[in-house]
Amino acid sequence: MLKHHPEHEVRHYWDTPHVRLVHGGRPGLQQIDEIGIDKVMWSSDYPHNESTFGYSERSLAAVVDALGPEDAVRVVGGNIRTSWASSMAGPLTARGAVMDIPDEPDWARMRSEIGARLRSAMAEHGVDALVLSMNGYVVYATGASWPLLDAGLSHVERPVAVVAGRRRAPASVHAVRSGASSESPVPDDHLHGPVYLEFDHGVEQFARELAGLLPPGAAVAVDELTGAMRRASAHAVPSGPPSDAAIVVGAAQLVKTRDEISCLRRASRITEQAMVDVQKALAPGVRQTDLSAALVRRAFELGATTNMLDAIWQVMPSSREAGVWTTHGDLALPLLTHRSRTLPRETCCGRT
Repeated sequence: MLKHHPEHEVRHYWDTPHVRLVHGGRPGLQQIDEIGIDKVMWSSDYPHNESTFGYSERSLAAVVDALGPEDAVRVVGGNIRTSWASSMAGPLTARGAVMDIPDEPDWARMRSEIGARLRSAMAEHGVDALVLSMNGYVVYATGASWPLLDAGLSHVERPVAVVAGRRRAPASVHAVRSGASSESPVPDDHLHGPVYLEFDHGVEQFARELAGLLPPGAAVAVDELTGAMRRASAHAVPSGPPSDAAIVVGAAQLVKTRDEISCLRRASRITEQAMVDVQKALAPGVRQTDLSAALVRRAFELGATTNMLDAIWQVMPSSREAGVWTTHGDLALPLLTHRSRTLPRETCCGRT
């Protein structure tokens, strides 16, 4: 999307105390001495096609056999715990977590701490303002939520947030008919009319509004450039071509606040409970659409406010060795992998 040049040679990043992931495969384990035992963490990567689905226990056993119990403990969990501890300035110590994770998130505190992290990351990267149009980034920066129900219009009628580093509250420019939710933490005087960045006239309008929000010469970072923004080139933002906002937001998101972790735990509990409840509806002849509807409805009954799950209903083989087909003839998504043979041509379009 946007060009980014690393500040250092590749070897610098390799030598810094970041953690590398291995799935327990023989090539990775054979290079442990060269990589460094303190820089490796085992990962299942489920449900991607290169994951350990179907043989996770054997993968873990291979780590123990190759490294011994003491080093295996470091690879399976100790290294990432240490890595997180060193990246948290205060809430964690090298001996383990001391962060108090609440059962229910404090929304005001979470918004305040996320805002502080964003502004800190902006200052570190020399960015005065962020222009965010990717929905996940907008929600992260503003806390506002809105439905994106029409897939055909969601890329046109989407919210846009402008985060100014010297303001404590972001300016939200949204282009959704229903607007931000009634619980939006964005102050009314920071809400603006819709802009349409997919169109040339929308970019021109947005550039004028942005010039009124930011001081002259402000360094701006953008997360996504639409075709119209690319055509406008340097005129899309008042100060010239923008930098990549993903680098800034990613730095802020790297370590979660206690309330974000609380949200993640709550979302996981809702999802797992909804799956357990829907499993009771499994019976011969049940339609996949009915299962999907029941899952979403149950999730909202349990307290969900939005849904990002694309339900896939498949009777899965018990292992890779059982093949890549489900018991009802579909291609099993998590089991796709590189194979020495070419699959039959009709598999590209599914089977009937």
